[in-house]
Amino acid sequence: MKKFIIPLVALTILIVPSILYLAVTTGKHNFGNLPYYGPKQAHDTTDAKGNPKKDTLYHQIPTFAFTNQDNKLIGTTDLDGKVYIANFIATTNTDTTKKMSVLMQEVQKKIKGDYRIKTEDFRIVSFTVDPIADSLPALKNYSKRLQADSTIWNFVSGNTAEINALARKGYLLNVDSTASAFVTGKFILVDKNRHVRGIYDGTNIETVNKMVEDIKVLFANYRLAKKGSGNDSPKLEQRREKK
Repeated sequence: MKKFIIPLVALTILIVPSILYLAVTTGKHNFGNLPYYGPKQAHDTTDAKGNPKKDTLYHQIPTFAFTNQDNKLIGTTDLDGKVYIANFIATTNTDTTKKMSVLMQEVQKKIKGDYRIKTEDFRIVSFTVDPIADSLPALKNYSKRLQADSTIWNFVSGNTAEINALARKGYLLNVDSTASAFVTGKFILVDKNRHVRGIYDGTNIETVNKMVEDIKVLFANYRLAKKGSGNDSPKLEQRREKK
């Protein structure tokens, strides 16, 4: 009997850690599905064989280009194909902006330290709604104080009216037309196709941690989509729309 017990114990020691690893790395978070925010509409198109079919067009962030803290243009051409977080700041709005910036700093650390997230496919964009006070040198100094990695985190400035319109119509922030109102404290999660997939309270550590988990969900689904089985894969999206 003993000769069977020893191999059984050894096998258990080998298998249990593997099961726990799979539970952690492929648990419910990695196979979840995030909603699409904003209006959507039906679209008539054809499949690969030319047969007519119904598809869904989801709300997309419109194209834009603004100048970052290093005096370089940053816009949708740089962000397409990347998951990113957007927020709207005014460094003179010390309370809300400071809370957001401190938590975004933590997000940057968590993202860079997580092997499940490809940092080359992730960005953070902080739009200033007060370009007069937040000049490019001021934004550069602010990014340095936050130890922002400029390869990931951009602070951008531009025409106030254009940025405010982008916040309202593109990033779906329900605010009035005054510049200060756009410092809402919200973080907006955008996927690789410019779709808004989450809006979070960027001043609350619990909701920000939830956002980080949702970012992991997106990256997990993109990995699965390459195999044709992810929640964000075209085949699954078609099945979801038929239900």
